[in-house]
Amino acid sequence: MGLSDNQTMGKREYHLYSLAFLLILLGWILVLNYLSNKFFLRLDLSRNHAYTLSQSTKKMLKELKEPVLIQCYFSTDLPAQIKDEMDQVKDLLNEYSIYGRGKVRIEYINPDRDPELKQELQARQIMPVPYQVRGASELSYREGYMAMELRYLDKTQAFHNVITLPDFEYSVSSAILKLSAEKEIGVAMLSGEGFPDAYQDLKSLRELIDSQYNFTTVSTQKGEFIPEDVNVLLVIGPSRMSDRDKYELDQFLMRGGKLILLVDGVDVAEQYLVAFPKEDGL
Repeated sequence: MGLSDNQTMGKREYHLYSLAFLLILLGWILVLNYLSNKFFLRLDLSRNHAYTLSQSTKKMLKELKEPVLIQCYFSTDLPAQIKDEMDQVKDLLNEYSIYGRGKVRIEYINPDRDPELKQELQARQIMPVPYQVRGASELSYREGYMAMELRYLDKTQAFHNVITLPDFEYSVSSAILKLSAEKEIGVAMLSGEGFPDAYQDLKSLRELIDSQYNFTTVSTQKGEFIPEDVNVLLVIGPSRMSDRDKYELDQFLMRGGKLILLVDGVDVAEQYLVAFPKEDGL
């Protein structure tokens, strides 16, 4: 075998080794791609894991059947302090997009220079938010958009000012859960004489429930029945339950309804700091 034959053999072996290496590399890429889709991991090195979604949110996003569109109507000409808060909002929305795996799409839109869009947003009750700007010698007021609208199929929910949400993740995840529910869960509060008013006395609780469920009030004191679309019934602080009330609660439970009773065990005479057993009929 001559020198040229050895050179030819060497080139052939080199090409074979190169091809084998390329095939192995492609195989590892496919394996890593499969594993990255099946086992997803992100590291949050921020203090208190500020940009890490809870496990319940991740589970909810994983189970989405249809895409969610989150349209953010943010003004760009905002003070530095507000911009910092908006950047935190964007970081958390980025987490929703990542863990949504293609089922959550985020759009950022600046309506400031689009009069037609402003009119359209106004018709949907999405308005600019006033804020203060402190200058060298004066304090002025301006307006800017800090709104967000969630869309799932033909259902929407809007937040007019995202930086005032007490818990951003809870608010957004609750909205997505409510919009994506195949069947709305009805939560009602027993009302009437002897019960606190859901729209005045328990306004905060009502708004919290209404953000995620289909909320209503029911009364059984005039012969009404508890509607069939009520899944959970809240009975909060009744002064006394009538026989009619107790009969309707019994029928509601018999057909599979869930009942939550929040009842005081005693009445307290505050001026004497004396407690007496509560006679509520239960």
